[in-house]
Amino acid sequence: LKIVSGKYLTWMDSDDILYPEAIEKKVWFLKNNPELDFVLNWGEMVRENDLNRLLGIVKRNKPKGKDDLFKDLLDENNVVFNPGTILTRTASLKKAIPSLTIFESREGQNWQLMLPLAYSCKYGYINEVLFKYVIHEDSHSRKKRSYEEMNNRRDNFYVLLSHTIHSIVGMSAKEKYKWDLYAYRRQVYAKYINAIEHHKFCEYQKFKKELHDLLFSFRWIDGYFVRNVCSAVVSFLQKMKRIAVG
Repeated sequence: LKIVSGKYLTWMDSDDILYPEAIEKKVWFLKNNPELDFVLNWGEMVRENDLNRLLGIVKRNKPKGKDDLFKDLLDENNVVFNPGTILTRTASLKKAIPSLTIFESREGQNWQLMLPLAYSCKYGYINEVLFKYVIHEDSHSRKKRSYEEMNNRRDNFYVLLSHTIHSIVGMSAKEKYKWDLYAYRRQVYAKYINAIEHHKFCEYQKFKKELHDLLFSFRWIDGYFVRNVCSAVVSFLQKMKRIAVG
């Protein structure tokens, strides 16, 4: 980041594919919307052994109400973490991250770049597919993890998020504390759900108590037995559907 000299910046995973006109269209969009700092676009999912077979579209749907990309990133809700979705003005990145350094983590680099941009900058949308997200079954992001590995990853995410939140310029100490606590609650909640899905009742109770102490608001469906019963019903219906199709 410290040696970037261009007027615009995008970052890519080495195995993803930009459409030929992707950069041109995003630069044109920002040139015609000088009040915006960065732009988000759509991508299509494909497998490495068949780059022409569309599996689905990855995109952020523009919210009808308040558009809060910063909070949605922390919630992992309605966001795309494939870097082919974004292009920013270099000047805007320098405004959001004056040090031009980010917290290095095995869990990636997208939160560290996008959270400061989402907090400090304005953004717009191109509702068009401009890159291919190539899925590898053995990739780091798709690796099947054990219960302990998933919890360790959530701990790593919290460290990443906490460090990034506390490095954001223009955010007051009070607000940093608020968002740090929010991020911590979300990661404990993820471990709580992980305990349910792996049938770890004692672990579930431990995380439930911690969330209660953190004044976390539960949904009715978040109970241990409710989620397991619902999961069993869904699995049964899927099995019956496969039998019927067969």
